[in-house]
Amino acid sequence: MNTALLIGLIILAGMGLGWAFHHRSVRQMLPILGRLAAEKDGKVETPSLFLMPKLRFSHGGAEVEVSSASTGIDGESIRYTYAEFAGLDSKGFEFRILPLSLQTIGDKWVGIKKPMASGGDLLDKHLAIYTNNDSLMKSVLSDSIQADLLLWAEHKANNRISDIRNYDDNLIFAVEGDLKNYEEYKLFLDSACRFYDAVSHKLSNYP
Repeated sequence: MNTALLIGLIILAGMGLGWAFHHRSVRQMLPILGRLAAEKDGKVETPSLFLMPKLRFSHGGAEVEVSSASTGIDGESIRYTYAEFAGLDSKGFEFRILPLSLQTIGDKWVGIKKPMASGGDLLDKHLAIYTNNDSLMKSVLSDSIQADLLLWAEHKANNRISDIRNYDDNLIFAVEGDLKNYEEYKLFLDSACRFYDAVSHKLSNYP
């Protein structure tokens, strides 16, 4: 068989397999997002090509987008589910919450990045929290917010926190992998919305 033809067949087979997995994920996700859209007076945008459907709704004056996506790190595709809030006036406040890893530990010891001490031993055991305003970040991290973060950092083995941060006028709350059912999505959105509310409330009183 011609080498070019063989390579072409392998590529087509890979694309077909990828499309099959994508279509299965979309079929699983659409009814869940549809139910949430009805509850939140939102809407679901249907997917195209390899993009996943998106749930859009308003929360506390912010436009929220919920979906899942993949990102490539060191040649590997990593799946994550996210809720992105638009319209946050951060007033110069910056933060990022990442899972504790060899990278975050190495950055700390080398002196590239140093996470803040949150005051919660369990929280610091699982997460690296970076910010340019320790006192404001600590005020955001109330007991209830810490409980939410620990739920996703410690107890949700398949959906641990991937990345929580603000950038421009957006805030993103992301966990690893795909969520499997309505209850998981509801729990995820409740946690994300409470975190957004905590940040926006503290910023509203910040000069």
